[in-house]
Amino acid sequence: MNLLSVTDENLFALTEKVVGEYITKALVIEPLFVSLEFALDLFDSNISKQELLHEIKQETDNGEQGVIIYRMGDFVDITYGPLIPCTSHIDKFAVTKVEHENSEYRFIGVSIPKELKCSSYSWDIICDASVMPPVKQQKLLKASL
Repeated sequence: MNLLSVTDENLFALTEKVVGEYITKALVIEPLFVSLEFALDLFDSNISKQELLHEIKQETDNGEQGVIIYRMGDFVDITYGPLIPCTSHIDKFAVTKVEHENSEYRFIGVSIPKELKCSSYSWDIICDASVMPPVKQQKLLKASL
């Protein structure tokens, strides 16, 4: 995928693919606590994920360091979390941005659980904020409250 040519239509197609392959299948999103060493080995080819692992690591009662990784089917990833327990809880979902750095692609997406009501206006604000730098995100979200 050439990032110079990612269009709104491409993002919509990605969104439709994710909805069709994951969200409509009610897949369980399982948190797994693993050692930091295991997680670093798991993501050894992804520098940005290795950096994130060091940011989110936790210390256990016995002094060992670990992280929570999330498994959904055969897919395993990390996030700041927490996440919903199952994709059937997702109401609105959109892939909003694709980033490329160090030969790695990162897909940015947002979702709203079914339990929360969200107007089209609010959803547009959330989607717009997801592609902004963090400082602008905070200002926009504060202004919308």
